[in-house]
Parts: sequence; structure tokens; C-alpha cells
Amino acid sequence: IKCLHIHDNNGSSDQHRAPMTGTIDWNRFCCALKSAGYEHDLSFETFAQTNLVAKYDIDMILPWLELIYKTGESFRKKIN
Repeated sequence: IKCLHIHDNNGSSDQHRAPMTGTIDWNRFCCALKSAGYEHDLSFETFAQTNLVAKYDIDMILPWLELIYKTGESFRKKIN
């Protein structure tokens, strides 16, 4: 596996939410990847939630994307 496609959801549908905005236990996820020795990329598929943010306030897109990026950095530190 070279890249994991990840996103959060409410536990009942494929919603493409940003990590930590749904029901997934991301600490457990990171611990499992660390335990498996995973060293590759994570691909956040959060377009549905990003589109929703843009619908309400286009000026919030950049801060929202920065938060998703920082979430990825945090995950990387936990996994490595």
C-alpha cells in the first residue's frame, strides 16, 4: 500500500468529512498504522465538507484546508 484514502463520517454513510468531524477513532487509526510500520501517504478525501464550507463562506476555505493539512501533520507525527 502506497497511499491510504481516508475521511470521516457519521457511521452510517460515506460522507467525506474532515478527520475529527465524525465518528472515527483517529488515535486508534494512527496507533494501528504505527504498529503496522506504515510509512506512506495519507490522502484526505474531504471534498463534500469543503464544498459545504464554501457554500456558506468562501473566505473560510483556506483556513479549513490549513486545518486539514495540520491534521495530516499531526497524524504523521503519531504514526512515525
